[in-house]
Amino acid sequence: MYYCKINKKSVLCIEGKDTLSFLQGLITNNIDKLKVNRVIYTTLLSPQGKLLHDFFLIKEKEKIYLDSLEKNITELKKKLNLYKLNRSVKIIEKKINSYFLFFGNNINKILKIEKKLGEYKKINNLKIFNDPRNINLGIRIICDKKEDQKKIKKIVKDKKILLNANEYEKKRIINCVPDIKKDNLYNKAYLLQYNFDNLNSICWKKGCFIGQEVTIKMKNKGVLKKKLYTIKSLSRKISSPEDIKYNNKLIGTTTSHYKNIALALIEISQIKKIKKEKNILII
Repeated sequence: MYYCKINKKSVLCIEGKDTLSFLQGLITNNIDKLKVNRVIYTTLLSPQGKLLHDFFLIKEKEKIYLDSLEKNITELKKKLNLYKLNRSVKIIEKKINSYFLFFGNNINKILKIEKKLGEYKKINNLKIFNDPRNINLGIRIICDKKEDQKKIKKIVKDKKILLNANEYEKKRIINCVPDIKKDNLYNKAYLLQYNFDNLNSICWKKGCFIGQEVTIKMKNKGVLKKKLYTIKSLSRKISSPEDIKYNNKLIGTTTSHYKNIALALIEISQIKKIKKEKNILII
């Protein structure tokens, strides 16, 4: 079992009578899936269908918390305020004390949370939830108070949980989960190119969202030439960005890496020719 601490100091809190309808018209997921015991993952796109922000949504009574990358919090708040217009919605940046990721066998048992995608519970001021993108990515914990962090550190000590951020990065890449910052996706990536359709971030049955026309057109017309895959080398370390060749032909480029595995945007037409181990391409 492992854990790592994320450099995150705030989340956004949205409240007001128009909160649900406001978010429903913006995000790619369906706000109706958000429950008091279930967190959802979603994205905010540009009108051209390119990825701007991704975040988790947490519901507590009449408030909804947006858990996004620390680097993007200010920009996300500006963007949401831009779309707010005359709606009865209040957007506040709320400070937190600390943020942890826990992953590995038996971690759900130790933290006493059922192993279901997006499962959420609150214990005093602790917000605890399973990552709704992929169950292999473990559990996230938001500590609002310093006392909460002390409780988490006691669990780490008592259960001898190891600090290892690299192991999380390895798990992220193996499960083909992109990161806006590390994979350099901001205002460049289309969701269907970068595996977001397999990360529970899109609801195809909901109403309109920003960038919907482009996203649905790509889905229905099958125009994608490249997609994100996990690749692995059996002989060397991989870097990023790095051109990837197969049989001396350029087939794609890496976006992030860990030792000999990486995420890479690969030509779909070349996939059948490449050897695979489960869902990982061997180059």
